[in-house]
Amino acid sequence: FFTAGDKDFNAVLTSFKSKKIDAIYAPGYYSELGLIIKQARQAGINVPIVGSDGMADPKLVQIAGDKNASKIYYTTPFSDSVAKANPTAVTFMNKYKAKYNQAAPTFSALAYDSVYMIKQAIESEKSADSVKIAAGLAKIKNFDGVTGKITMDKQHNPEKPIAIEELTNGKVSRSFSIK
Repeated sequence: FFTAGDKDFNAVLTSFKSKKIDAIYAPGYYSELGLIIKQARQAGINVPIVGSDGMADPKLVQIAGDKNASKIYYTTPFSDSVAKANPTAVTFMNKYKAKYNQAAPTFSALAYDSVYMIKQAIESEKSADSVKIAAGLAKIKNFDGVTGKITMDKQHNPEKPIAIEELTNGKVSRSFSIK
């Protein structure tokens, strides 16, 4: 257990050393996970560390350090390497790189899709009224987003592909999409 803003994970990591753990599962954001990875590796814990999309940011490796960021796995709604097969994503990534001189991060891709999904909802309902936008969003099927094809289910949750990325020496060494 940890909370946002925690900096010292040595006590819990030390307790892991006496156990025969196969992996550490720690969903959270890069700010804490970068430190967990760094401190785990410094403590000699070299098992895989698995997490969620909050790890899908270059700042994770900046905090953890390249040499510590191996055997790191996380799910993400946007993977540069997976996105290369999606023409919509390629256009987005090229424009983002041209404007900001860096690769598009996951949260920018999600924000991009969100804005265009709202735009589609407004156009389909011919209204910017929030109730009608919600109704328009609920009708979205096979939206061609930069994060993949998105369909809203009956509970208004997006059904979409997700990628798993592996880091080795601070670089994405493998990624694949699950639909």
